[in-house]
Amino acid sequence: MNGNLSIRQRAQRLKIGNEYSHSDHPKGGVQQGTLSGAKCFFVYINDLRMTVPLYKYIDGSTLIDICDRKGVSVIQESVDIAARWTEQNDMKIN
Repeated sequence: MNGNLSIRQRAQRLKIGNEYSHSDHPKGGVQQGTLSGAKCFFVYINDLRMTVPLYKYIDGSTLIDICDRKGVSVIQESVDIAARWTEQNDMKIN
């Protein structure tokens, strides 16, 4: 597709095996792979806060918890926070 098309001019469809769904036009969003898409993602996830270190990337985030053998991990608490945040912001964890 031409990178200069507006979101309303774009069409998308699903392919499973050799079968295609009908084409539909997205209601919003930013084309994948664009600089503006990456900036929008960073702005969108800016309020995501964790109890463990959180690394935000162009297309996702990583949570890290390091503890010794006798230590208690808090990663589950952070995963629960992230899950609630994604539900409140209409996102899905992949």
